[in-house]
Amino acid sequence: MDTVRTGTPITFKLRYTNGAGANLNISNGYEIYSPDGATWSGPVVGDTLTGAIPRSNWDLGFAMNVFPGTGGYDTVGIIGAKLSAIGLPTGFNGVPYGLRIGSFDDAESGLHVCVDSAWFRPGGTWKWVGTGGLNVYPTWGGPYCYTVYTAPPIPVQITNCVTSLLGSHCSTFTYDFDAIDAEGDPITFQLVSGPGTINANTGVWTWTNATLADVGASRTIVVEACDPFGCGQPCTININVTNEAPVLLSPVCGTSTLISLGQTETIDVNATDACNDPLTYSIASVTPSFSGTISINPTSGIITATPQILDAVYTVAVAVTDGNLSDTCQLEIEAVSGCPFGLQISKEHNVPQGGYWSVPVTLTKGDATEGLGGFDILIAYDNSVLSFQNASLGAAFGPSGCRWEYFTYRFGADGNCGGGCPSGLVHVFGIAESNNGANHPLCTLPATLPATLFNLNFLVSNDRTLECQSVPIRFYWLTCTDNVLSNAAGDEAYMSCTVAEAESPLINIANSSVGFPTYLGAQDACFTGGGPGKPTPITAIDFINGGIDIVCADSIDIRGDINLNGLAYEIADAVNLTNYFVKGLGAFTINVNGQIAASDVNADGISLSVADLVYLVRVIVGDANPYPKINPVAVNYAVNNGVISVDGEMGGAFVVLEGNVAISDNDLLSHGMTMKSEFDGVNTRVIIYPPFEGVSRTAGFTGDFLNVRDANIVSLELATIDGAPVTLKSAELPTRFELHQNYPNPFNPSTTISFSLPVASAWTLKIYNVAGQEVTSFTGDDAAGEKTVTVEASGWASGVYFFTLDVGSFSETRKMLLIK
Repeated sequence: MDTVRTGTPITFKLRYTNGAGANLNISNGYEIYSPDGATWSGPVVGDTLTGAIPRSNWDLGFAMNVFPGTGGYDTVGIIGAKLSAIGLPTGFNGVPYGLRIGSFDDAESGLHVCVDSAWFRPGGTWKWVGTGGLNVYPTWGGPYCYTVYTAPPIPVQITNCVTSLLGSHCSTFTYDFDAIDAEGDPITFQLVSGPGTINANTGVWTWTNATLADVGASRTIVVEACDPFGCGQPCTININVTNEAPVLLSPVCGTSTLISLGQTETIDVNATDACNDPLTYSIASVTPSFSGTISINPTSGIITATPQILDAVYTVAVAVTDGNLSDTCQLEIEAVSGCPFGLQISKEHNVPQGGYWSVPVTLTKGDATEGLGGFDILIAYDNSVLSFQNASLGAAFGPSGCRWEYFTYRFGADGNCGGGCPSGLVHVFGIAESNNGANHPLCTLPATLPATLFNLNFLVSNDRTLECQSVPIRFYWLTCTDNVLSNAAGDEAYMSCTVAEAESPLINIANSSVGFPTYLGAQDACFTGGGPGKPTPITAIDFINGGIDIVCADSIDIRGDINLNGLAYEIADAVNLTNYFVKGLGAFTINVNGQIAASDVNADGISLSVADLVYLVRVIVGDANPYPKINPVAVNYAVNNGVISVDGEMGGAFVVLEGNVAISDNDLLSHGMTMKSEFDGVNTRVIIYPPFEGVSRTAGFTGDFLNVRDANIVSLELATIDGAPVTLKSAELPTRFELHQNYPNPFNPSTTISFSLPVASAWTLKIYNVAGQEVTSFTGDDAAGEKTVTVEASGWASGVYFFTLDVGSFSETRKMLLIK
């Protein structure tokens, strides 16, 4: 006997088989009853099963009628009549109809329900009618009885549970859960835990608001499928949320922006983020260190920069982050001058002594629209080193060029400077057209700039104590009329815009509020105008000072090696120097400047003297020792309880202390020395030196020499009693990171760079040229103490270089000069 389960509606399916004719009518009756009193909920309902015999097959009508019976019987009648339609097709064998009842409850368990044929009123017989009107009685074989039982429901099962889902928080997470119920019960879904929502009917889970906080975090959802009897095994899925990095956009990245000196410009750095996350911008680095101010708005990405050094190129690394991922790019900022005119005094290197030297003054740029009608330039120099001879108009403006008509110069005392005038001053004048005659200049400005405006010709002193010295030649202002250019029409006067020294990068030193006389450019009073209708002068000229670097004798000679054969103090040197006194400079045929420099045998700064010849002969015969080159002396110093001490005999000291420090005579611990100190507004500067007069002076000092108490020492410089420089080595551990100035400086071809490490540290030392390009670098990982690096620059070009020390978050940059 078959069984039926409590708690669920039951359908008894009726199978029909038609193996005879297709033109059949049906008239069948069925009854459902329980022989032992089982009851079910609700009446019997006739059920036309989907996809079986459509009602249209019975064109005269079709009905399924329920007749509730008594004593536990329910009767169903099924009638189908057709005239010309199909009815039951020939060969049909299927289940077109069924009988559906409600469910049994658990109290009916063990009882029975039966299905059997029944009389159908009014005919009294259930049958179907075939073709020709014959009554056909199908075989039934009932009753069919079933035992009612109570059984636990079969759990619903999710069929597509996975272990993990991967997706970006930029988009919506979605997953369609599928489930089956073996008993055909209706299924619903529910989200037990985790983010998002789930459609209870379709099982589609959706999460639309994932954020950066979810990226890399542990996110899990738990979903259950349920039927009316309960829920099945839950499905647990790990949700892996990813992110997409922001992207910095061109054209700003990889480009160069020109910014006029002293002007503030903005650069808009843009980035996109696929997830539309809030972005934060920052400047990761600037190489070399930015002179001026530079910042970036962390929200908008707008860089604001105000450079203070001319012709400096900075590489700026910009970063953007969404708080999880980031992107970087580089751009360049170049500081330039916005002034239309530029004048530069040449910086001449390796200038030999005792001869003539020409220093060009160059027009580096000009305004082609306005032209150049004339100039009045005042230049200062040191006449103890340079003896001015004459000035000459540059070729581009002279007879072979633009054919300017007027050019002259004058030099000597100029006005009353209250004793503050430079020892040498020269005024240089030029006018493109001085009359309206037949001849006119071909041009006021050369077609190509830069071009030499005029040359200054000097005789360089032969005083050998000046070797290796840098001698400045600079623009100077006594009144508003000095260092002025005129346009071609003569109705505009151009004055200083910037003033810079001859080094790179060019630092603007112009200051219009110091008054005359000055090296710092035209003053405020020059720009007040001459009254109504009178034009005011225009700030339009960049001035760059120059000078000469006198060659170091060591680079062209060896003292006492007159014939430059590499062997000093030999008899041939004495013969060569003797020939000079007879023949003059014609005796020097190898390298005149080198042989002159080598002749200062007695080191008195005067070359080619008879005293040099006498001393040379004494050295050759062994009666005197050669004068040695002055090399640095290495000594140790220490600072104990605020007292500075040194372990060698010294002749002087220069100490710079941080802040305003009260230093008295009682703090000087070295007997017989003199001390002066003064606060310069930032630091306290202390000089210790031998007295100029007095009878109890000793040769120098050693040991403890100055009590600075708790002051911080910014710098310490010592010298021996003979005036030799001193290389300091600390006898104690440094208290802070510090990068020291290289020595020697200027240098050729090598120099040493030292720095202080208060703790064991990994360090990087990089050297850059003025274009910001890295020339060389050094790295190390050393114990605490003083570290020294030797730099060999024989293959480098002359000029200014920057060296930067990076130790963790500490970074410091200094400047050095290579002169060849």
